[in-house]
Amino acid sequence: MDLKWVRRRVTEALLVSGAVVACLVNHHVPQPYMDEIFHVPQTQQYCSGDLLTWHPLITTLPGLYYLALGYVGLQYALLYVLGIEKAAAYVASTSDAMSGATSAGVPFASFCSPFMLRSLNLLLLVLSFPLFHSTARAAARAAAGAAATARSKKGSKTSSRSRGVSALLHRYETLYDTRKETRDDTGDGTGDDTGDGTQDDTTNNGQADAQNRPARTSWDAVDEDCTWRAAMFVLFPLHWFFGFLYYTDVASSVAVLAMMRCVYKRQHYLAALLATGSIFIRQTNAVWAFFALCVSASRFLGLPTQVSQRAEGREGRCSAETLQNAEKKEGGEGRSSAVESAQRLAARTSERTEGREGSEGSEGREGSEGSEGKSSELALSSNNNSTGRKGRTFSDPSWATDAAARGEDVPRALLLLLHRAWAERWKFLRTFLPLLAVLAAFFIFVRVNGGIVVGARTEHRLSPHLMQPLYFAAFSALSLSPLLLAPSSLLPLLASTSRSLRSSPSRCLFLTLLVSSLLFLTIKNFSLAHPYLLADNRHHTFYIWRRLVQPAHNPSQRFLLLPLYGLSLLALSHALRRTMTPLGLFFFAAATAAVLVPSPLLEFRYFIPPFMLLLLHFPLPQKLLEKRIACTLVLIAFVAVDTVTMALFLFRPFKWEGEEGWQRFLW
Repeated sequence: MDLKWVRRRVTEALLVSGAVVACLVNHHVPQPYMDEIFHVPQTQQYCSGDLLTWHPLITTLPGLYYLALGYVGLQYALLYVLGIEKAAAYVASTSDAMSGATSAGVPFASFCSPFMLRSLNLLLLVLSFPLFHSTARAAARAAAGAAATARSKKGSKTSSRSRGVSALLHRYETLYDTRKETRDDTGDGTGDDTGDGTQDDTTNNGQADAQNRPARTSWDAVDEDCTWRAAMFVLFPLHWFFGFLYYTDVASSVAVLAMMRCVYKRQHYLAALLATGSIFIRQTNAVWAFFALCVSASRFLGLPTQVSQRAEGREGRCSAETLQNAEKKEGGEGRSSAVESAQRLAARTSERTEGREGSEGSEGREGSEGSEGKSSELALSSNNNSTGRKGRTFSDPSWATDAAARGEDVPRALLLLLHRAWAERWKFLRTFLPLLAVLAAFFIFVRVNGGIVVGARTEHRLSPHLMQPLYFAAFSALSLSPLLLAPSSLLPLLASTSRSLRSSPSRCLFLTLLVSSLLFLTIKNFSLAHPYLLADNRHHTFYIWRRLVQPAHNPSQRFLLLPLYGLSLLALSHALRRTMTPLGLFFFAAATAAVLVPSPLLEFRYFIPPFMLLLLHFPLPQKLLEKRIACTLVLIAFVAVDTVTMALFLFRPFKWEGEEGWQRFLW
């Protein structure tokens, strides 16, 4: 499967379908709706040159308005340079301020119409597909690099030779991958001139193509996984729906996603710039900036937060069996000679490095062969790459165990992270000063402003809404249920649970009772109902709350959802343990709670950034057919929900007594 061709077709389909839906939205809802009644007039004031007037009910910083100002200015200049005055007049005519617009002249302020401002989010929605794919690949490479670095610390002769062969073989595989299409198209000519029957020729050609077809490498599987994840995110009902309205959600999510991509690529200055932009769009993105700092700092200091899923890869192990299988699959002398030359060159390289690695790693081996509690040596590369080259070393404290160094013992891993950061404080500051400066500036802003929100502070007071993470867990588990119920995900969970029950049933019973009690107390004491949630019947959450979560006729029904919350947390945590270390999972859970818990209002669009990062690290089934079936089911469900919610929004308006205009259902 040519994944590049698939991604191009998906992008084109998103553009075409998005344009059709955007035209329908602009036709049925030409005027600003819901929160747009604040965002659109404020942006239009910016377009008219008034940068000082501020609406008192707007809670976010003006990052979206500055972004829209630049976007509209670019569109305005482009249309007039190309001489498309009629198109410019049409766009401007959608604004009330340009009811008499003609093609002779369209003021720039009137060009900031709801249609043009909404098109900014549509563009960002389409761009989020390739951006998510690129970020997922960067995350996968970071995880593979961390795994290779961990293996390189062993310093044995076998691992040295293995790494050398692996690096050379993967260079060769890259060359073969680039020639894949050419080989598939031309073949090798076997059977073209032999045989009298067409059936025999076809059979021979098919066998030759099967022999010459290159093996499916692990990075092919990673690329396909990233494509599936990107498609799921762009069609995620919350993200997709608000791509057609002028809200802050799509721009905020794209900014956070771009920031994470730069973090995984170690582009810290650009990451800090994007973090600043994301905070200017929505203040809570400062939490995700801190999450990015924790992930990048842990990687910098040798504490992994991700687990590589690739069994064999470009930075992975390269065993003799792998080389033999690759040689057999390729079936040509060129492949065999290349593998042999790679082995010979790697052997010569390992001979030159054995003595140096032996002298450098002797202390580390003696320390590891000693007993627990002794100091261990951590080799840090001078440029922090994943090749495992010799770098500076420092001693860990006696309490630093191997589990802490692997990110499995979370409390000690956090202490070890602080210890190593202090030991490498000057290099740490030089590397992460941009992100630290952004977070420090945000802290100063909060102190000076007296809070996070800019306006409407009485309606957005901080509150301990501890049910929010449980709502998010249930919502995410239901959204990804085809992946969680896939055999490769469900069977290991059941097997792990069965082993725990057999090994220590009393401990399992105690933990079950403890977690159930905590969930019960949380549901009882922290099921907050914001006045907006109870009064505004335009949101889907209004009906979910009244009919499912806490109906008025039976308030105790909320406790019936306790098993759903518990199973959702168990399933999600078990799945993420396949791609994240306990330390990385702790960072993600803490950041998600920090974003959701202070919000008193249950609004599903607040779930978009944490769900995006959850999907970024969510493991897909390893078996190809199972993965494609599960991902297809997720996409079908997302498209069905997208269609229903947009149809309700466009074609099922209703009236409020005493209010002019139509009201519409939305998330």
